[in-house]
Amino acid sequence: VQDDTNGFRFARVRPMIRAKTPLPNGLEFGAFFEFEFQPTFQLVDGFVGVTKKFDKNSVLVVDVGQMRVPISRQQLLSDSRIAFVDKAQLASIAPRRDLGARVTFVPPGLRQLKVIAGLFNGEGPNQIENINQKFLYAGRVEANVLGHEGALAESNFGDAFLTIAGSAGFNKLTNGDRTETVKFFGADIAGAYKGLSGTFEYLVVKHTLATVGDPLLLPP
Repeated sequence: VQDDTNGFRFARVRPMIRAKTPLPNGLEFGAFFEFEFQPTFQLVDGFVGVTKKFDKNSVLVVDVGQMRVPISRQQLLSDSRIAFVDKAQLASIAPRRDLGARVTFVPPGLRQLKVIAGLFNGEGPNQIENINQKFLYAGRVEANVLGHEGALAESNFGDAFLTIAGSAGFNKLTNGDRTETVKFFGADIAGAYKGLSGTFEYLVVKHTLATVGDPLLLPP
């Protein structure tokens, strides 16, 4: 065909690199990197972490780098683990990936409970600068009612599980003389039983705008 060129291209390519190795004192070092090649090359995930396992199934994990913010189960899902072509629109209002540190903890004797907390840059992915020197605070608590955690995926046809979770976050953004305070509050439930699976999630995002001279910006 005239003006046509032989060849092919990938619609989406995402290489993922995982690595882990034992350290002294029962620690384990791990790293995860994921890259996007379309439409341009960019880092999607890139973080390193240290894991410490205690008695009674207790685990402490500290991750540092660019990763998913622990708000909204739908947002935490990998694109390769969703049942439909697109994620639910709810995921578009939740903070996605950001630079920061995240701590995951399963308390001793309470394997049904998982607590995740993080401190992030708050400027979005691949943004090193922090213009207003404010941070994004995020936290999530999960209760695994049946005693074990299910896979973080849609259409989960593995072992039966039931997870009830809540999340919250706080961020403050600055654009010129305007400051925007954003608060996140969410709850979700997910489960699977004998081939049936389902998820329900509710997320509220509250925005408060203030400009220079506004009483909301004045110190108490």
